Amino acid sequence: KEEVPEEAVMRPDLGFDPEETFNENYAAACELLQQILSVPPMGEKFTAAVSGLHSLANILDRLFQAWADEGEKFSQIKEDSDAFLKSFGRPDSALRKLLAHAGFQRQVTESSKSVWYFDRQDPEIRLRGLTVRLCLQRFSELKRLRGTHRWAQSNNFAVVPSADASLYELLELYKGPDAEGERPSVRERNLEAEVRAKIQERRAETQLSGLTLHEGLAAAARRLAQRQRVSERQGKSQMTKLRSSDVRELLAKMPLPPGFTAAQLYFRSTELPSIFGLTSSTGSGATPMGGKNDEKDKDKAADILAREAVGYWAARQAQDVAWPSASLCGVGAALDYTVNRGFVVALLIGFEGATVEEASTSQRSAMQSLRRRQAVANEAANKAKPSATFGARVRTLGAPTADAVLNRK
Repeated sequence: KEEVPEEAVMRPDLGFDPEETFNENYAAACELLQQILSVPPMGEKFTAAVSGLHSLANILDRLFQAWADEGEKFSQIKEDSDAFLKSFGRPDSALRKLLAHAGFQRQVTESSKSVWYFDRQDPEIRLRGLTVRLCLQRFSELKRLRGTHRWAQSNNFAVVPSADASLYELLELYKGPDAEGERPSVRERNLEAEVRAKIQERRAETQLSGLTLHEGLAAAARRLAQRQRVSERQGKSQMTKLRSSDVRELLAKMPLPPGFTAAQLYFRSTELPSIFGLTSSTGSGATPMGGKNDEKDKDKAADILAREAVGYWAARQAQDVAWPSASLCGVGAALDYTVNRGFVVALLIGFEGATVEEASTSQRSAMQSLRRRQAVANEAANKAKPSATFGARVRTLGAPTADAVLNRK
């Protein structure tokens, strides 16, 4: 079977511009959110609106967090269920419009029942779902910032997100670890940390921004490293490069936005005995020569192997190490003393043509907008405070001349 070219695997043609589509969908989601929240910030209508938004956020979380299962369990919602009717209300409600904007399409089954279906295979629908989830996350952050100040406001403008998000933020929506992923040993974990640090140093030398750790990518990198370890132990493979099909298979199981580009780095070491000395077989903290086992020696050993790996990549794949569009990374390591081999895999992702500095500028602008809104909310709350206090004064025996300050609930 002919191997698919790596360029076609890592940079697929979607038929649409991800950044342009994201900006349009995010702006439309903000407008729908404004319609949903066009109610007083107190009362049953506001509670119903917030409950519906939380329900949609939970639906999207269950869908994307179970993305690796490739099943249809969380891709369908029954319209006639009590939970659906309570969360999304009438057929013409703005909440149902936001549900449709998130990629769910209303369909009628053979039994004449209506369901809302999310097509997992359509990359544009996946992008819409992630975009709406990011908008709901911004709403939750704004609502938390406003806090009890909503009692001093007459509308919900302060919690409606503004259309200033970045496509890069979708990469970080679901970056938690895989619950069923490989669990590295202490030595492997130290090696992974050293490799990440060495990659950051190489990028800093060329004035590039650092890479954020993506736990999901790290889990995928560990799985790839373990596959190489098992193959080598069984005598099936001694490859110096990962197969693109293996990388594509693991990345497809992650809830990442379509249109991203991935770079893969792979290193295979055969010098484990000279780098990692065996500890005492008695189980004590002594070295084989009888001396005290210092924890610094372990770090030094990981540092040596990490320098070899990153140095190898800098010589063979300099463009990937110094890729300006990379924003997230994951590193996985597998050490096998039986076959005298060590394997290190690093995965970098980003959007080709865009720089992390642009995304950082957008995120800084968004945070500044949050702070401005918080300042406005504080000012409104202070103005709403009564100029004079009323009620009984409380004094204690310890301070009979000063009014006691009570903690308000």
